[in-house]
Amino acid sequence: MSGDGSAAERAVVSKLARGSLLSRLRRSKQPLKIVAVPRDHVQGERSRGDALLAGRFAVGSDTLPLKELDFGLVGSAGPLAEQLQGFSWLRDLAAAASREKGARLAEAVVGRWLLAHGTKADDAWAPHLWGERILFWAAYAPYILSSTDSGYRSALLNTLARGARHVEVAQIWTPDWILSVRRGGGAIATRAARAR
Repeated sequence: MSGDGSAAERAVVSKLARGSLLSRLRRSKQPLKIVAVPRDHVQGERSRGDALLAGRFAVGSDTLPLKELDFGLVGSAGPLAEQLQGFSWLRDLAAAASREKGARLAEAVVGRWLLAHGTKADDAWAPHLWGERILFWAAYAPYILSSTDSGYRSALLNTLARGARHVEVAQIWTPDWILSVRRGGGAIATRAARAR
């Protein structure tokens, strides 16, 4: 998110940076932070990462220009939307670019997601998407948390914490085992992070 954002964007970031009512009541002196970054053992596709750097998000024959990306219009159903909303593309970006080169793009896309979905639990807050998002945001934290903008960092970390609580509350195993595994991965990662 750039420093020249509109007043509405700054208001959203400010609201997200404050955290939940419970966290404000506890008045924790320690700010939220990621203590360790898990390693992703799966190599990303460099060609997809190069396409991201060129401003295109592609899944199969579907392509979405990143310059005009509006998460509110993308939705959360379908292969393109699920990969974009789950942030698995961070793996491909990391295969094609160093943190210094890829962080600006990653932070811009995450910032747009925060503006579109960070303040309200909608379809993008589906537990299986949050399960993936937790895994990829944690594994690629150096790409999405390189900003010196403390408002953005607080907004992202508070939203990540809210998403983790959302997954834990929604941890109901359904007949659709693929969604259950994706949702469960986020819940397990959340519990492992708390154990440290």
